[in-house]
Amino acid sequence: MSERVDALSRSFGQTIAGIDLLLGSQLIHPCLVLLYSTIDAAAALERDHPDSDVTGRQFIAWADRYLIQRGFVSCSAVDLYAARCGVLHTFSAASRRSRGGTAERIAYAWGTGQA
Repeated sequence: MSERVDALSRSFGQTIAGIDLLLGSQLIHPCLVLLYSTIDAAAALERDHPDSDVTGRQFIAWADRYLIQRGFVSCSAVDLYAARCGVLHTFSAASRRSRGGTAERIAYAWGTGQA
């Protein structure tokens, strides 16, 4: 394994450990922020040009390929992107796409709570 791949693997591993710690501590919003940021970083690995910014289109393509098609979540990749925008930009479940009706709003619940 190359040094760069090894460093990348360690970084993602540490980030996933952070997600687990936040979730275990019931720090749900910070957990979601880190989770959606990690998906952004993973999508960045598939950019055509390494110096370009990650776009919503790339996030959606990555989420569809690695999360939706593999059955890890039951919403659409567009719904997931809209949820990411809400969590990261407004600290809520609402986003431009969910308000505009082009994505379903994702609600979060854990423990005995209900969405």
